[in-house]
Amino acid sequence: MDGRILKGQETKTKIMFATLEYIAEFGLKNLSASKVAKLAGVSKSNVFHHFESIEKLPVEAMKLLICDVISINKMRNCSSFKELLEEIGHSMFNLDEEHTKLYRAFFVLYNESFHDERYVEVIRDIKIEFASILKELIVSLEGDNFEELEDYCHLIAIVADGFGCHYLTDLNREYYTRVWALQVEMLLMKLETLRKK
Repeated sequence: MDGRILKGQETKTKIMFATLEYIAEFGLKNLSASKVAKLAGVSKSNVFHHFESIEKLPVEAMKLLICDVISINKMRNCSSFKELLEEIGHSMFNLDEEHTKLYRAFFVLYNESFHDERYVEVIRDIKIEFASILKELIVSLEGDNFEELEDYCHLIAIVADGFGCHYLTDLNREYYTRVWALQVEMLLMKLETLRKK
């Protein structure tokens, strides 16, 4: 790849992560190109070179965020569905400080979806993608595919969102890990019920 293209991609990514860092700290209020540029260590003109308007930045940053926070590769290495569910919890409750900030930014933007149609579509797409990956993993791990499996995977995505949001209110890792273990057992029981239909 051309060095200039690679450098441009790195700069764009830095700008998006700086946007998320700002949102995690201050919300969307007073978000500006100059504030993002300062956090990213780039010029304001660089921000506008990569993004036509400051309004597009949070949406693009949100799309980047989900790839970074949820490690699909770790989930692909699971050898059972139970292990997969445990890994989802582990990835939510064992974030380092930087990823906790990013996760917080995601929920700020999630909250914005109540008031701004731009975020609704992104959130819907993220849930659909996550549920689709879950379905693929369940089929490969468990070897079966039943009618309600897609809805079941959407349920897991919704439940994980709720846990993640509540976890960020107090960062009580021990408590949420314990409660997620109960949720895993319930999800496994539900899977067995759906299989028997």
